[in-house]
Amino acid sequence: MAKRTQAWSKVKFSNGADQYQVISNNVTNSTIGAGASGDYLDALTLVVSNASVCSVSLRDGAGNAISLLPNSPGGGIGPYTIPLGLAAVNNWNITMNTGVTGLATGLFRDGN
Repeated sequence: MAKRTQAWSKVKFSNGADQYQVISNNVTNSTIGAGASGDYLDALTLVVSNASVCSVSLRDGAGNAISLLPNSPGGGIGPYTIPLGLAAVNNWNITMNTGVTGLATGLFRDGN
């Protein structure tokens, strides 16, 4: 019998970003990646399950938060992919409300 493989684990993006991190709902300033300078955040895929409480914001270190998704987005419930293509100066932190979960893809350093 042939061994089943998970094709998604072998995907390499053209920019080298081949790591991911699942982000649960209801988190405040949760670290994305290794929490290191230079962590590359390629994209965020956000899955909205309750549009009235789905706000998401991102910050680099202690800088100002950037709103990525408001409560009650026009598309309502469902997935939203936000391409970013950004490297952290300090470290990535995300805040997500109770009605949204996410997946961050990128190339995360080990802190060295």
